[in-house]
Amino acid sequence: MQKKIISIFVSHLGCPHDCAYCNQEKITGHKKALFRSMVDIKTDIENQLATINCNQNHVEIAFYGGSFTGLPIEYQIQLLELAKSYVKANKLLGIRFSTRPDYVTPDIINYLKAYPISAIELGVQSLDDNVLKLSKRGHTSQHVYDAVEAIKNTGFKLGIQIMTGLPGDSMQSVLDTAERVITLKPDFVRIYPTLVLAGTDLADWYKQGQYTPWTVEETINNIAKILPLFFEADIPIIRLGLQENQDLQKIGTIIAGPHRPNIRQLIESQYYLSCLYKIGDDLFKDRNGEKHKDLSIIIHPADETAVRGKSNINIKKFTERYSCKVSIIKDLAQPRNFITLHENV
Repeated sequence: MQKKIISIFVSHLGCPHDCAYCNQEKITGHKKALFRSMVDIKTDIENQLATINCNQNHVEIAFYGGSFTGLPIEYQIQLLELAKSYVKANKLLGIRFSTRPDYVTPDIINYLKAYPISAIELGVQSLDDNVLKLSKRGHTSQHVYDAVEAIKNTGFKLGIQIMTGLPGDSMQSVLDTAERVITLKPDFVRIYPTLVLAGTDLADWYKQGQYTPWTVEETINNIAKILPLFFEADIPIIRLGLQENQDLQKIGTIIAGPHRPNIRQLIESQYYLSCLYKIGDDLFKDRNGEKHKDLSIIIHPADETAVRGKSNINIKKFTERYSCKVSIIKDLAQPRNFITLHENV
């Protein structure tokens, strides 16, 4: 059954702390505003519900645009009560929202238990304390561990958002963060390459030569190296790269950084090329240069585009490297995100 999201934006109101890289107006495409009235939000929910068949979809109401639990408690409760009424009346899956790790406290968790929360996403960004400090996050990695423990103790699903290429970041720090995130056993993750957005401290630092963003090539290669960690741990990556919107696409919004609308496809394609090379090298390592002429690559059908790469470039590179012919076999029994190489007799 397909999942649908009713998106309600609360426009950065719950996050008075400005991180070095953040411009929520540009990221979400929603302007800062006064607190939206319940009448306005109710209309928003009704309009979105009218486009969804709740009998054929798992439907969640999601609060986006800021740190939800940083909102004034009275306003949080109004929002949750309204959403709860729709969850109950329409048999929806539940309510989800994102927040900062340091905005998850025992008191907050206690009152959240009264509501049908389906998932809480934590904006972790990094588990390297130096990176957190340089990025002006205003919290430490310990806040993350404490928040994760509190959320897991409630039984709520846990999502974790991480970023790559932050100030002070390196391939090793990103790898360390990924490995530590996996030990937290989230139900899903999102990975965002850092972009230099107008109106941020990062933009000022970039112009002053104090910050250098990762290139597109660095981003593709480095994130491709951490994908298998999540795949092997069976942790879904539900987003890779910022959601495109009109504000993000305006000239002058993105000053620098690895922005590509198809960044996920590029990263996944690089991941599969690395997989092909690794399997091929292992297959031929003891053959003194002898190449096999006929191979089959077994994949899940949903992975075909990424395995092949743009204009079939991955298959072309593979056949040239190993002087062989290759056929693609699509098999629904093949696990997603993994490939099998078979020698044809």
